[in-house]
Amino acid sequence: MDKVIYLHIGTSKTGTTSIQNCLYNNRKLLAKKGYCFRRMPIIYERANKNRNGLFLGGLRRLPLVGRVSDEFRDKILNMGLKQVKTWLKHYTAVILTDESLWNQFHHNNFINLKKFKAFADKNDAQLKLVVYFRPQEDWLESRYKQLLIKPVKSEKNLPEWKEYVKHPELWPKLDYYEGLFHMSEIVGKDNIIVRVYDRKEFIEGKAEYDFLQAIGLEPTEEYKFAAEEKNTSLSPNYIEIKRILNNLEGIKNISLNDLDYVQTAAKKCSKSTKKLRKSSKETFISADERAMIRDLYEEGNKKLLKEYLPDREELFPDPKDTTVWSKDNPDLYEDTVLLFGYMLLDQEREINRLKRTVYLRLKFIDKCKAFFDKIVHHFTGEMP
Repeated sequence: MDKVIYLHIGTSKTGTTSIQNCLYNNRKLLAKKGYCFRRMPIIYERANKNRNGLFLGGLRRLPLVGRVSDEFRDKILNMGLKQVKTWLKHYTAVILTDESLWNQFHHNNFINLKKFKAFADKNDAQLKLVVYFRPQEDWLESRYKQLLIKPVKSEKNLPEWKEYVKHPELWPKLDYYEGLFHMSEIVGKDNIIVRVYDRKEFIEGKAEYDFLQAIGLEPTEEYKFAAEEKNTSLSPNYIEIKRILNNLEGIKNISLNDLDYVQTAAKKCSKSTKKLRKSSKETFISADERAMIRDLYEEGNKKLLKEYLPDREELFPDPKDTTVWSKDNPDLYEDTVLLFGYMLLDQEREINRLKRTVYLRLKFIDKCKAFFDKIVHHFTGEMP
């Protein structure tokens, strides 16, 4: 087979947004090298347009349409496969990426992955999976924060961290080896490219460079990179404030734009205080919780290291000592006031803007009415 499909399946919180933006910004350069990275002609609800592999994940919502049926999802899948088939005719390699696929493939019992492998075989293309892993406990905490920042309206509200960490049924798919085992049965172990997400090991600390290496390209200065990552983290104080706000009565009926407004406000406040707050570097996870999670997946991680990364001495580095966040945090009160103060002032500015807009429109209407009155008076000699 002289054609290759590189399917980047995540995991989430491993620099995927930066990688996707890099691929899109350098799509012309990649094309010259025989690699195709294009956006799909499908617009998804609340998703980065560069996630061109999203059609494989069983998407359930589209803009304006909202939740879609199983039949419509199959149509989207077939539409995506048809597009990939077209790309394969003109390029040696096609790159697809979506950070949700690691979890989604598990959720639908790998049905879509099996379909995609059959599609690749039918079109004489080799299917290779690229997956990034970070320590399970770090991913779990990052995932927890992400779910609080961008709550899914159909899901139940998440509990506090101390309660969340006690319920593995709420966790993402953290058994990396088990997941790889199921996927290897479909695509073959030799077609799975496993990378460890550690910026200290990447060229110039860039996940983008590491991904280029993973798909057989040499990282050079000819590639362009975005000035900064779009996904900025919130400090623990603002994560906790957001968790409480998610429990507001009627939150399920609030528009997604309104939820985004709170998130944006929290990000701006968090960014402005990070250099001032020691608590910004605190974590939710305790040393005991970290050890518990590491022990839970130790056996599988050893197998993963031996079978997929034999050249590495260890899968993940030893965890660093970190300060654990608590509700007694002295900065929580000030950060709460700061967030709501920011939102009140921003709303006040918006109200004043709307007042000015209404005033100008009324003034324009009055002028139009006066002009119309003059015309009526000119032709009739009477005021209307």
